[in-house]
Amino acid sequence: MDFVYDNSEVSAIHHMCGVRICVNPEHLSPATAAENTAEMSARNALLQRIAVLTEALRVADPENTLLRHVWWGEADGPREMQFPAGGTYESKRRRARRIIGRSTHRLRIQANQDRRFQQVLDVEKAYARGVPLKEALKQVGIGRSAYYDWRAQLRKKLDEGGRGTG
Repeated sequence: MDFVYDNSEVSAIHHMCGVRICVNPEHLSPATAAENTAEMSARNALLQRIAVLTEALRVADPENTLLRHVWWGEADGPREMQFPAGGTYESKRRRARRIIGRSTHRLRIQANQDRRFQQVLDVEKAYARGVPLKEALKQVGIGRSAYYDWRAQLRKKLDEGGRGTG
């Protein structure tokens, strides 16, 4: 079955199933960009609401049988949910984004920690050369309270590293 539609007034194809890569002609219909965007926004709002309510149910009653149900929102028909009691459905794409986001966040935290530790070491070097602490802090670009906080963290990390190698 060929899907052919030619109309200059229609600027987009609406995926009634909500799956952008779907090419099933029964799932496609002509729509304007505004109609498509409005439907997508409404669908996303409903999915967000479902996720919030599912999480609330999971917290209130982790063993509730509603947390193990058939998901009817898939383009290829019903799909059995495969997650432990209390979990929620998560698409492969969303899971990948979450994992990548978490990894990126960890890398940013590590980079910030490395930068702060280097600032602490730079202040220590300047102070050892006889530069007053206030001036050393200003040169390095770190506040006094941040310096003391990060210095304590660095010392703690160095102490833990020394104990682990013994």
